[in-house]
Amino acid sequence: MRPIYLFLGFTLSTWVSAQHTINGIVKNTQGEPISFTTIRALNTNVGAVSDEEGNFALNLYKGIYELEISSLGYAMKLHQVTVPVTEEVVIVIQETTQTLDEVVVSAERRQEKLTKTPVAVTSLSAKKVKETRTWELEDLNGLIPNYFYGEIGVGFQQVQSIRGISVFSENPAVATYIDGVNQLDILANGFQFVDIESIEVLRGPQGTLFGRNAMGGVINIKTKQPTNRTEVFGEATIGNLDLQRYAVSFKSPLIKDKLFVGATGLFQDREGFLVNDTTGTILAQAEAQGATVGDETAIYGTVFLKWLPSSQWDLTLNIKGQIDESDASGFFIYQQTDSLALANPDKVNLGRIGEHRRDILNVGLSTHYYHPNFTLASTTTFQQIGLSYDDIYDASFSGTVYASYEDMELGERPTPQQVVIQEFRISSNNKANLLNYTGGLFFFTQNAFEPTTNIAIDYGPVNGPFFVPGYTPGTNVIFRNEGQHFGLAAYGQASYHLSDELDLTAGLRYDYEDRENTFNGFGDVIFQEGEEIELRSDTTVSAGFNALSPKIALTYSLNGESSVYLSYTRGFRAGGINTQRIEGVDLAYDPEFSNNFEVGYKRSFWSNRLFLATTGYYIDWQDLQFFSQVAANLFLFDNIGDARSYGLELEASAIPIKSVKLDAAFGWNESEYQDFTLDDMSLDGNRLSNAPEVTLFTAAQYDFKVSNSFEITVRGEYRYFGETFSDRENDLEIGAYGIVNARLGMSFQKRFELVFWGRNLNDERYISYASPSTIDGNRNSLASAPGTYGITLSGRL
Repeated sequence: MRPIYLFLGFTLSTWVSAQHTINGIVKNTQGEPISFTTIRALNTNVGAVSDEEGNFALNLYKGIYELEISSLGYAMKLHQVTVPVTEEVVIVIQETTQTLDEVVVSAERRQEKLTKTPVAVTSLSAKKVKETRTWELEDLNGLIPNYFYGEIGVGFQQVQSIRGISVFSENPAVATYIDGVNQLDILANGFQFVDIESIEVLRGPQGTLFGRNAMGGVINIKTKQPTNRTEVFGEATIGNLDLQRYAVSFKSPLIKDKLFVGATGLFQDREGFLVNDTTGTILAQAEAQGATVGDETAIYGTVFLKWLPSSQWDLTLNIKGQIDESDASGFFIYQQTDSLALANPDKVNLGRIGEHRRDILNVGLSTHYYHPNFTLASTTTFQQIGLSYDDIYDASFSGTVYASYEDMELGERPTPQQVVIQEFRISSNNKANLLNYTGGLFFFTQNAFEPTTNIAIDYGPVNGPFFVPGYTPGTNVIFRNEGQHFGLAAYGQASYHLSDELDLTAGLRYDYEDRENTFNGFGDVIFQEGEEIELRSDTTVSAGFNALSPKIALTYSLNGESSVYLSYTRGFRAGGINTQRIEGVDLAYDPEFSNNFEVGYKRSFWSNRLFLATTGYYIDWQDLQFFSQVAANLFLFDNIGDARSYGLELEASAIPIKSVKLDAAFGWNESEYQDFTLDDMSLDGNRLSNAPEVTLFTAAQYDFKVSNSFEITVRGEYRYFGETFSDRENDLEIGAYGIVNARLGMSFQKRFELVFWGRNLNDERYISYASPSTIDGNRNSLASAPGTYGITLSGRL
């Protein structure tokens, strides 16, 4: 064994001794040094901040590196260096009014230039997040081609689709990652966006690269990381609908180059736009008449600690939490029909005003080891998600009231869902290698007390339409469900340089998921006069699912400024278990699969003053999971049929003249159900639900420099959404609509900013969410909010 130790010791000493110091300076186009510029070597933990004379130093091993240079008021730039270098590195960057950012993405789990990535991905920088006032997932609507977001009353209950791939269950179609942590359950979404570094939206399945497959795509959110410079950020917003939003962030080194700490907090409070009318409702409460509905308060916080024990290691502990609560809840609230919702978009009919509280906690520990040729990564995550609600009133005039239920208490939070996730990953780093690769293992366990199936339902008075014979008024029928879910996946992807211009990429993923649910049936448990009565024992059902998902792609690149790619990817979503007991019915339903074909082109033109990306795609979607009605008030998930979706996407940014910036994003989608039968009704040829035929985003911005320290920005946006159907039957149409947004900002010394903003200034009222099926005459809908406007004051020191 001694020779092995000697060899390892020699190798380690070689790595250490092979480090070289790079000295450089950052200047503007006038040759003036730029202080406090951040310089990072991509795919390493090596970074620096330039001093007041613009000088910086980096210690790197021998190899080829891309340096990312960013500074307030200047466009992000990439600069390639080959280590060792023999002279000072001089980097010249231009103001954002003169050139576009050189965009870096991690769509392939390594940082690389957008034009080299064979994936349809939209990247929003911190600057663009601010310019578009992107505060939450809903604000991505229109901004991302062929992306749809529909909210079911509150931000943590939503429908998301990309290219028509959507879902109506707790297993999302679009996976969301925040700082490398997968939000496994749909209930974990709805985080507020604060102090964001970037948002990447990947369209199409990404199973050979990300820890858990997603049929539609991935939303990858990154918050700002610390440097050796202490930073304090603060923001305050007031607006109509009594909007108040306050955020603060602090980041600082405790030990230079070694230990960093950061904390971010947000408080947001807003009033709902719905006004309640109790006319015609059953057992209406006097205080419910004229009350506003949809009020909500959100409190978000994050704390992180980052330690760099050496130039090759980093460890980051990240704790995130959010509380969303309301005493005038919009949870499960809808208006009776789409026509009434549009005729009276601010009116709702409820007998009671409900309340809810959602609390989520994410604790993540990530570790990276950087070798000159590869990176090893580990991410360990614990998630806890809880939801309670009470007096949620059925707006169908039935008088039915819903509440969460736990231990004979109505409105109590059921046992929180608990999720443990572990991911290991290895990625190559050396740009000079012919072969580059990424591989990983992903594991999760989920103890799922799903809150909408742990519920108490009061079926109303004796004369109520849903009164259950034999029960006295006030009797609650109890549903309970506990899930034990386990998943394991191995994935890998490799790219080989066939020539200087041509790359071949191949990947493969194996998934295995096991699900077990224990639940009761209708009327098996009742809660009456403070006593729980169990009339029948619970049922336990288990099922397992597995799949292989391949990927193959060819990419032709030229000088890093353009690329053309062609790819095939297999998508997979695990099956599940119905938690309503029906005798003689298989309660498990099968997985979904998709075959995805994509061709794309990306290019930077005109000295990076024009960027263009276009994508064509075709999707064959098999064994769709959808709930169908099998009896009165009884719906089950099943594999109903197939579908196909195809279309085009276009994104462009340009600076035609100094200080003028134009952005555009266009999506066109054609889709249809095939061999799709719902309640004995053939829906072949109908359009996919929640898939707008067209999405369009256009923006124009003018930055006017009054002096060296004072600037004015004027920005206008137009977002258009084509014809959309909410239901599979194509009976409930959401007509085409467009909204206008505007922004007037004044910045001082590039660090303090006062912004007047408006959203939906044309006050377009449209259906934001509606019934997924109308076979039984159900046309429940929810109108969009009216136009909003406000003032935001922010500063960064």
